[in-house]
Amino acid sequence: MFPPCLGGTMSIFADDYTKDIKIEDITITIKKLSLKDQMEAAKKFNDGDEPGGSIELLLKSIVKWDAKNAAGKDLPINLENISKIRGDIAIKLTEAITAFNSLPEEDAKNSEGR
Repeated sequence: MFPPCLGGTMSIFADDYTKDIKIEDITITIKKLSLKDQMEAAKKFNDGDEPGGSIELLLKSIVKWDAKNAAGKDLPINLENISKIRGDIAIKLTEAITAFNSLPEEDAKNSEGR
């Protein structure tokens, strides 16, 4: 779906596309990754730093969440808090981010051989 902020028209910019996902009781808004975002995460993965690549992917993708600390205060999206996310939740988030950034199957078929 094209972003309503653009009147339903297609945009080539990653920041124009977001999606809310619900994991346990937390709503997390992710955005499509820009080329720069993808390159920065890929560099860490290619250098053998898989945990760093995963954290980079999460930091670049998560734009909003309603996570709170034990006192009920909003938690900022930063390296410290991203690093504290449970492993199983990080895997779910990474899968959602990857799916959101993948071409639809039909578009992927159409782009083969170009």
